[in-house]
Formats: sequence, structure tokens, C-alpha cells
Amino acid sequence: MVFSGSIHLAASVRASHLSVAEGLKNSNERKGTLPATQVTAADENQRALGPGASRPVKPWHCCLSWWGTGNAIPQDLLGKLIKSWLANPGLFHLCPIILAKLDQALHMQTPSYPAQENARLCEEILGVPATPGTHLPATFGHLAGSYDAHSYGYLCSEVYTTDTFHTLFKQDGVLSGKAHTLTEGGAPPSCSPAPSQQVAMDYRSCILRPGGSKDAKGMVKLFLGCDPTQDAFLLSKGLQVEGCKPPAC
Repeated sequence: MVFSGSIHLAASVRASHLSVAEGLKNSNERKGTLPATQVTAADENQRALGPGASRPVKPWHCCLSWWGTGNAIPQDLLGKLIKSWLANPGLFHLCPIILAKLDQALHMQTPSYPAQENARLCEEILGVPATPGTHLPATFGHLAGSYDAHSYGYLCSEVYTTDTFHTLFKQDGVLSGKAHTLTEGGAPPSCSPAPSQQVAMDYRSCILRPGGSKDAKGMVKLFLGCDPTQDAFLLSKGLQVEGCKPPAC
């Protein structure tokens, strides 16, 4: 149930981000209230960074402006912010791996001294010794706060949600009105992208409605119409995957 909840949370965050982007874009285009300087900067950024960067750009230009003048975020700073998404992804993701393995070790029958186990994992996985005189396990509330032995769900859920987001939601956006229906067996007709507003309804039916009553991987497979993979996750971190197209993010 914890793992399923993590999937719901992570997917909701991604879907909400895209919804806000589309909503702000559509709202400003209808009302004509978006300053010309912001539109121009967004369009130029899209041409410079490619189609994949267009979705987050518009809400940033709408929301991240100086309150006194209304001027949009500078183009060079915006480019740096986008590039920062791929800053040290390896280091960033090794930390939750350590926490997940520590969580598993302490919930096994074999006795483990928390501080020593944490120090061992830091050296083995991160290559950096744990800070002397500290006791990270004593401040890791998830060890005994309803996530017992399930801390791996954070990173594992991100793999699944990145796959579902880039396979179905990203292409035309959550608010697109294109038709898309499930087959008789309950799954999309193929694993090829089929973005639409109906996809969001299918997401509700296949993922949100069952909640924690079904196996998480089975729900994702039903929604995608094929087995989930980690390709989109790896691509989103700036890694190359054999046989895959350029980065998904």
C-alpha cells in the first residue's frame, strides 16, 4: 500500500506540473494578458533548447517574474535552471539507495548496528565515509514511521511514474482533447504513446481507483498496455540507453 501511495503521489506531482503549464498557457492566450516580452522569451527558449523544454518554460515565465516590474526571468538564468536538472544526478540518487538498503538491513532478522551499517553503506555505495560523530539512522524517521522496510518505494516509484508520464502524458499534455480508449481487456491498444484527456481518465481508472488493493506493477502494466521499463528514468537523468531516442526530459 505504501508503494502504491508513492506512485500516486509522484505521478500526481508530474501530472499537476504539466496541467499548470498547459493551463497557464491556455489562460494567457485566451485573455491576452501575457506580456509580449514573456512570450518572446519563452518562444526563443523553445527554439534554443528544443521542444522538450517548452512545457516548463511558460509557467516559469508566467510565475517567476520580478514582483516590482513584472519582468520575466532572464533568458540566460532560465537556461541555467533547466540545465541544473541534470546536475549531479548520480550523487543525488545514490543517497536514497543507501537509505533504502539501510532500511532493508535493519528490518531483517540478522542483527545490524544502525550506525555501523550506515557507515558501511556510505563507503560501499557512495564512496564517501559517513560524517564522524553523527548518527543518521537516529534521524531517519521513516525507519519506524509507517514506511518500515518500504523506503525503496521512493526511487522505485519515480522509475514507474517517469515511464508512465513520458509514454502517455507528455506528448500532447494532460489537457489535450484527443480520443483514447482502453481495449476490451482494459489496456491501451498498444505501448505506443497515446496522449489525451482520456488518458487522465484511464489513469484514474487503472491507478487511482484501485489504490492499494492491487499490485502496483500490475496496475502500471494495465495502464501502459506493456511492461514498464526504466529507460525513461535513465534518459531523464542524462544517461544514454541503447536503442532509445534522445533524453525524455
